[in-house]
Amino acid sequence: MLFCSLMEIIKEEPITNEKAYQILAKQKQLSYRAERTKKYLEKIGFIKNSDEILKQLVDLGIELEKAIMIVNTMPKTNDEVRAILEKDYTPEIGKKVLEIMKKALSSEK
Repeated sequence: MLFCSLMEIIKEEPITNEKAYQILAKQKQLSYRAERTKKYLEKIGFIKNSDEILKQLVDLGIELEKAIMIVNTMPKTNDEVRAILEKDYTPEIGKKVLEIMKKALSSEK
């Protein structure tokens, strides 16, 4: 017998991988999909204290959704930053983003 539970979406918002992991880690019992997501996040890793980095990126004038993508993908090159920011990309912003990410990634080690 197959059971299906329906859940109502109350709020939808983009979140960092760190926040997603924290939410899943608090749960006592996870569905198969949630457990796989948690294991995936453990495997790929995520930046701790991502809220601080997110604030720095938003302070540069980067919109929140794109800042979250930057934090989640952890870009290491200008091309990677350009792909995320698209039309909002400038060489100055790209350089600042890479400096922020380099500092964040080096403090993780």
